[in-house]
Order: sequence, then structure tokens, then C-alpha cells
Amino acid sequence: MIAERMASAGARKPPIESAKATPVVSDPELEQIPVFDEERLDAAVGTLPVAQALEMIGLVPEEASRQIAVFDEAIEQEDLAAARRAAHSLKGLAANFGTARLEAVGRRAELACTGLDEARSAHVVVHQALEATRDVLPEVMRNFESTAAKTTVGGESD
Repeated sequence: MIAERMASAGARKPPIESAKATPVVSDPELEQIPVFDEERLDAAVGTLPVAQALEMIGLVPEEASRQIAVFDEAIEQEDLAAARRAAHSLKGLAANFGTARLEAVGRRAELACTGLDEARSAHVVVHQALEATRDVLPEVMRNFESTAAKTTVGGESD
């Protein structure tokens, strides 16, 4: 819906990437993944009233933080199965809201839960991806709200 609104408004929809966001890792593959994918975000919340959609988008970092805390605690407790479940939950949350980079590192963290050293190494990139998500969130929300206002009849948001 938002993608359609943007197209009808003549707007270009580049993936959200902030100049101030810290790169997740030196892994060029991860750095190529946008922090947010607006088309996927639109698929998740584009049909909701704007205020409700913005509220849900704004909760993504908070909920991701919870999942990451569970992941970290599981690693500390050397419980790889619990760490894998937490990484899987993080990946699902991220996928549902178009936070593409967080989804990618969540998947990597899930796959890394074959050994403690591997899981511990995933800890850093997961936290960096969360910070990148937080960094670009205000821009994502402004774009979402602006696009919705431009494409709603009479310029009024839901």
C-alpha cells in the first residue's frame, strides 16, 4: 500500500540507509543489506491507520532488544538451544517488519548456535544491527508518515 502510494505520488523508494548508521560488521555481504526494506514494511503495516502503523514500527527496536537480551542470557548460561530459539524469534520479528539487516544477523545468529564460540561471535553483530535499526528508525517513521499524508485523500492521515 505505501509502495503504491509512493509510486502514485512520484516518490522513489530507496531502501532506508542512514549515513550516520554504523556499519554492522566489515562483512561486505551484510553491509549491502539495507537496515529497513520499505516495501516489506509496507506489506506489514501499510493497510493500518497511520497512527497505529507508526506505533507498531516504533516498537520494533524495543521488542528486538527483548529478544536479544534472551539471546545474550542464553549464551551466558551456555544454553545453545535457548539462544537459537531467541535468534529465531528475532529473525521472525525483523522479517515481519522489514528490518532486513536485523533479520539477516538474526538468521546468522540462529545458525551460529552450533557452538558457544560461534554464538558469542554473533552477539556483537546482533547488537550492531539493533543500533543501526535504532539509528534509522526516525527517518523510516518520517518517510512512512509523510508518504501516507501525501497519498491520503485531502492530505489527511488516518
